[in-house]
Amino acid sequence: MADQWFLVVDTRRARLMHGSTLRTGRLHVDAHEVLENRWEEHERGRPSRLAGKTGQYYAHWGHEDEERLQRFARDVVVWIDEQLERRQIAELTVFAPPRLLGALRQEMPPRIAERLRVLKADLGKLTPADLVQHAAVTGLLGVEQGA
Repeated sequence: MADQWFLVVDTRRARLMHGSTLRTGRLHVDAHEVLENRWEEHERGRPSRLAGKTGQYYAHWGHEDEERLQRFARDVVVWIDEQLERRQIAELTVFAPPRLLGALRQEMPPRIAERLRVLKADLGKLTPADLVQHAAVTGLLGVEQGA
């Protein structure tokens, strides 16, 4: 079963990955597409309703963080839909940290959700070489760790 498409998502980017077993029996993971979170760039220079005459901010930044997270989750869901269709992917496993998983689930329509397997894991900082050795990925690819 070592031929799988999976998505590694964090708050900065989403990476579409493909894992397979080589003829030598070793696992191989390739990154195929990347979606960067560019919402912070969109926010620069935008006047804030929360700023006073002096330009001071008086509100908590948490609300803006949540808004950015929801916007990126929305972008990821649209992007997932495009990738599923373009690459004819029947099933996609999504690895994401808990907070982002909640945002993705809120944005996910049932027709996409039924094709996804969503797992809680913060793998966003790992390289493809690191992912090959991670238990979550080796388990997905049906290979015992250390084999």
